[in-house]
Amino acid sequence: MGCRFGVFFHKGGAEVTLCDTWKEHIAAINATGLIVRDGEATETVRLAATADVKEAGIPDLIMIFTKSAQTEEAVREALAAIPGDVPVMTAQNGLGNIDVIERYAGRDMMIAGVTKTATSLAGPGEIRAEGYGFLEMKALGAGAEKISLEVRDILAAGGMEVVIADDIMQSIWSKLVFNNAMNGITALTRLRVGPVGNSPYGLELAEMIVEEAVSVAAAEGVMIDSASVMGTIRRLSRPEEDGAHITSMLADILGERQTEIDSICGIVIRKGAAHGIDTPCLKTIYNLIRLTEETYAERVPK
Repeated sequence: MGCRFGVFFHKGGAEVTLCDTWKEHIAAINATGLIVRDGEATETVRLAATADVKEAGIPDLIMIFTKSAQTEEAVREALAAIPGDVPVMTAQNGLGNIDVIERYAGRDMMIAGVTKTATSLAGPGEIRAEGYGFLEMKALGAGAEKISLEVRDILAAGGMEVVIADDIMQSIWSKLVFNNAMNGITALTRLRVGPVGNSPYGLELAEMIVEEAVSVAAAEGVMIDSASVMGTIRRLSRPEEDGAHITSMLADILGERQTEIDSICGIVIRKGAAHGIDTPCLKTIYNLIRLTEETYAERVPK
């Protein structure tokens, strides 16, 4: 996702440096450019890339796109290498990243966002752009107001649809509730979005999970319409929409990597418990994903 946003920033006229600890990925980008596959079209975009954040210079903005488990390390290392106050933006999956970044950057210098821009890695130096780019965002403090508007204009010039949200936490929770329902189910069944959302069994399970997550959101003071989320699931399950999409959690399971289950389902379970709300479906999904992560080496072969 960081690469996809880097392309939008680049096309909007910004100078971009990609930072990643995956050295093969960085080497490929520096050698031949970032290859972007979008349906039948393929383009190569020349971007600066480094595995050492200290080589990136002093930026006007840091954008964090790591998995949630790596957020603290990424923001700590980035800010330690840069003198002065630099705005930090996140449009990561899950809940809790804002709180982690705030400990290091301060809320006044933060921008929070939520994106519906589907992207996947195809290999070192290569991504698949799946669908159009869309971002909702909002400066969380006065220190980031000016640059948030600049970010909006640059990304829009680069071809992304950008909206300044009235209530960014509602937007974040709306995506979180959707991910609560679809990420775990797709990962456990190893199905794309479409087969889950077009099955009565998949929809029934998704609806039970949505109702649990919506109840927790309400207890947190965020009102989410469960019918609207279910409508989104049905719409995105169509072949002409995102029916062929492989969720990030499914991609992690297929790659036998650690997933973001803790920042997607786990945090909702914990917040529910704090409010006295039981979440049995979410707990089932959470435990099954954790079990899967712990037993990759013991899978029964085909």
